[in-house]
Amino acid sequence: MRKLFIFLSTLFTLTSCGGISNNTTYDYKDFTNITSEQIFNLPENSYAIYFYSLSCNVCESIKSDVFEFSNNVINKEDTRVENIYFLEATISNLLAIPYYFEITQGQDQSVENYKTLCIGASSLTEMSYYGYPTLFILSNNNENKKIISSIYLGRNEILNFIR
Repeated sequence: MRKLFIFLSTLFTLTSCGGISNNTTYDYKDFTNITSEQIFNLPENSYAIYFYSLSCNVCESIKSDVFEFSNNVINKEDTRVENIYFLEATISNLLAIPYYFEITQGQDQSVENYKTLCIGASSLTEMSYYGYPTLFILSNNNENKKIISSIYLGRNEILNFIR
């Protein structure tokens, strides 16, 4: 009877732990959140910044995928970037980064033009935001300066990159 109890206890413990780790619920606070002033001043050679809003339905719909990607990066299973940071669309962050549609009034406001203007940016004054969710990839250029090297806008582009 004691052996049966030990066996069942061990089995219960193993299946319970497996269930907990597979169903862990993360939130943005479980990851490194930054401010807009930190975008170009992070230590890695290549990193991602996920720009999101707590009131964004699309952000909410891909949140678990982004968290899984972040865990893979942190655990070094994904080597496309060395780290991922989260940037919430708070009032102070939004005021620090120009809104693309305000600075391009009367000009080409396409996604392609946005990416052309922002890729290569190395400061807040050179970049803008198009909306959220957005995944910015930053890397060192030839002068060892951080620049935006890729931009993924919206649900489909972000999911295609992280999957």
